[in-house]
Amino acid sequence: DVLGSVNQQFNLYEYESVRYIYDGLVRTDLLIVWVAIGLGLLAVLLASIGIYGVLNYGIVLRRYELGVRMAIGAGPARIAAMVYRENFVFFLYGVLLSLVMLVIADRVLIRDAHYELPLSFSAGLLGYLVILMSVAMACQFTLRALVTRWPIHALRE
Repeated sequence: DVLGSVNQQFNLYEYESVRYIYDGLVRTDLLIVWVAIGLGLLAVLLASIGIYGVLNYGIVLRRYELGVRMAIGAGPARIAAMVYRENFVFFLYGVLLSLVMLVIADRVLIRDAHYELPLSFSAGLLGYLVILMSVAMACQFTLRALVTRWPIHALRE
């Protein structure tokens, strides 16, 4: 017993290393972090599926129009550029609306609750990039079935 050899008045009943105590304290925090990451990824996946569904529905509704455009000479690149441009405009509207709502929420919280939102430019930019990539991939998957076939297939249905 190391403590007993230094002074006989001290007794050590239980010994735990600092590393063991630290691991116990951090374990809960790590679990919370991993659960938050998992829920965030699940939210991104569900949002991407929703974006795909909306874009696919819009293309299905416009299938005849796009078929006519292809039949009179519009190539797949031109059709794709048109659809990408339209959806990018909606993405920009969403970015603008979300930034306006964020500024309003920040001002209301500062005024009423004396609390300032901890905003991160890099995290916000990453979120917008993920949404932009989801829109681009949804457009790609939706258009692939339409522009790789002959225009008659779009006009038939």
